[in-house]
Amino acid sequence: DDILWTVTAADIDAAGSEKQDITLGEVLDIKYPRKSLVKLFEEKLIHINGHKATPKDVISEGDEIWIAMAKEKIDQ
Repeated sequence: DDILWTVTAADIDAAGSEKQDITLGEVLDIKYPRKSLVKLFEEKLIHINGHKATPKDVISEGDEIWIAMAKEKIDQ
């Protein structure tokens, strides 16, 4: 199943960054194994507000993150 959620202040706080801009990669690193994320980004299955995303894309509260599951099962 695909994963869809709206970024909250808690997600941004959890990234614990001192800087202003929080990247998608920083938030996803907390939630999911990096090995799985690399594959999802390579296959362009992660989106921010309907647009294909990279780990370096800056996100903010209220952004909608959509992770489409790969056709094959991803190791958890």
